[in-house]
Amino acid sequence: MKVVPVAPSDVGKLIGPIIPAGFQGPGTIGVQPMEPCASAFCGKAWMPANLSQRVVFGVGRPAEPGEPYVEGVDDARDEELLNGYAVRGKTVAAVRAELHRRGLKIGYRLLWITARNSDQTTWFDQTVSADRIEGDWIVERFRDHSSDTVDLFVIPGPGPGPDPRKAATPQWYDDLYRLNVDR
Repeated sequence: MKVVPVAPSDVGKLIGPIIPAGFQGPGTIGVQPMEPCASAFCGKAWMPANLSQRVVFGVGRPAEPGEPYVEGVDDARDEELLNGYAVRGKTVAAVRAELHRRGLKIGYRLLWITARNSDQTTWFDQTVSADRIEGDWIVERFRDHSSDTVDLFVIPGPGPGPDPRKAATPQWYDDLYRLNVDR
């Protein structure tokens, strides 16, 4: 269990379960919240009794101003609308101009599509610097990165660089990852 920085609307919420190495069944793993709840989390968690993999949960705490939020808290929210502004399908240049007008900083993630079929798309993202992003590339979605920064998920155009699967980025649930908790 880790206490991790989140957006104000996610303080006290349970994050996870996360299995850093990826779930290798059989069976299923998950949680089911229950309402009403007078605690940080009320509900059921399940996993196979013989699960030998590491399972990590987090509980959200208020992030300091500008401190990055952890991912995986509220995937159900509408990630196409930024306070009434739809980002999906617009060019990076157009979205960048709107975000700068609002006084927000921008982070970028290349959205690598690995497979598509009729009912499912498989993808992963890679955090990149602004110089790796072209203005005419298309924004697929966004997420709040911190109180003053938005991450744009961008479909890479020609020449986005080397395949990122060769170097993994540490996540909040990894043993090697250290959250900056100095205040």
